[in-house]
Amino acid sequence: MRRIFFRGKSVLDNNWVYGNYVCINEEHRLYGSFIDNDKNIVKDYIVVVKDTVGQYTGIRDKRMAMIFEGDIIKNTFGSGYDVEEIVKYDRGGFSPFAVNCWEGTPYVRWEDGIDVCESVEIIGNIYDTKRNIKNGYFY
Repeated sequence: MRRIFFRGKSVLDNNWVYGNYVCINEEHRLYGSFIDNDKNIVKDYIVVVKDTVGQYTGIRDKRMAMIFEGDIIKNTFGSGYDVEEIVKYDRGGFSPFAVNCWEGTPYVRWEDGIDVCESVEIIGNIYDTKRNIKNGYFY
């Protein structure tokens, strides 16, 4: 079973935080155990920037990094043809994985209960990587 997990950028310091996503009265939060280094206390949630919240796809790239919505991936096909794409939720699945990479294809292996897409590498995300976007592709 796929783990439901989110990431978002903290409104306090713009760093990535990971946890369970909840929106309460227009305040977007990720719940988990977070250490506040300034006060040396453990918090149970961090308020995040709404537009940076992305869900974990349940798939890892060839380096075992977790792939989230908003990541930019390079998908290398067997012919040496590379495509750079944005990961997004589309038609009940995470594009481009709904089309290009699913269990049973030669590009996916099952390792310790995790789907690993061997043809994919995370090369950035739409929040931190400054590039031009056209129709979901980068140029």
